[in-house]
Amino acid sequence: MDAIVLAAGFATRLRPLSLVRPKVLLPICNRPLLDIIITRLHSCNFTRIHINTHHLARCIDSFLKKRDYPVETITHHEEKILGTGGGIHRIAETINGPDDSILIINGDVLAGIDIESVWRHHQESGAAVTMVMMDMPLYNNVLVDSELTMLAFGEKARAIKQNRDDTQLLAFTGIHVVRKDILARYFPGKKFFSILETYTRAISAGEKVKALFLPRLAWQEVGSVEGYWEAHERLKKNPDEFSLWLENIVFPCVDETARIGRSAVLNSVCCVGSNSVIEDEAVLENVIVWDNARVKRGAKLENIIICDNSTAHGSHKKGIIIPDVEGSTKCKLI
Repeated sequence: MDAIVLAAGFATRLRPLSLVRPKVLLPICNRPLLDIIITRLHSCNFTRIHINTHHLARCIDSFLKKRDYPVETITHHEEKILGTGGGIHRIAETINGPDDSILIINGDVLAGIDIESVWRHHQESGAAVTMVMMDMPLYNNVLVDSELTMLAFGEKARAIKQNRDDTQLLAFTGIHVVRKDILARYFPGKKFFSILETYTRAISAGEKVKALFLPRLAWQEVGSVEGYWEAHERLKKNPDEFSLWLENIVFPCVDETARIGRSAVLNSVCCVGSNSVIEDEAVLENVIVWDNARVKRGAKLENIIICDNSTAHGSHKKGIIIPDVEGSTKCKLI
């Protein structure tokens, strides 16, 4: 069983966080998102996990080498961004094996979803494509009919909806399963393209492109700074919300290698990553500390993200602290 994790984007909505790490390595309660996804896929019996890379690709390669997962992980570097369609098509051409389908996950989503049941539903339905959908008005731009058959995407979907009462708009979660022959048969013949172009061509040809609608799905995008904060806030409110992917969440989330001063105070949403130090008399309120960082004695911080290898001191109420330049001991607040 093969899965693809899409991780090649520039993650511009995550800047300046994505200047330090690629989006798939952002820590969620101290665990890189890619680690969460790979661990879950392995537990669902996927045997090979393919990851397309571009922005900060060496960080992903280094991470995978250090982790040495019990499942085969293969990176596919894109010298130039190929889009979701181009990236998936390029990887699919390298996949051989008995399974006729591939599972695909966007590398910037957190979901409380049973991936194995998605795979099983796709196989049993006989669909060419199965797209996991939810109802979220902010993102609803995919049109389906009463039998959850895909009709259109984006502006075309909204235009058709105006004239058809038997349809509804839903939101795509970034999780889908597709038959490999569909990717080849409806390839639009260019390097850069969206996978929705392939699916649109398949729909026009009469292929069975279906929605798996999960109305109560716990789902969170973490492809923006706002979404990244919201993921942690949701976990603080309900630690079990994403329990199929993340278990045993307790705040403050402190890595076993971190050092916390006896008189330091950590309130609300606080995470402290590996080898980080919170000195005495520091007070943290809604502060996410990545790896190898330090909060100086007496610092007063609120609503702050402290990136890898950064030092925080003084009083700050909102912002992101990153290293000033690579290899420098200076940091800057953004």
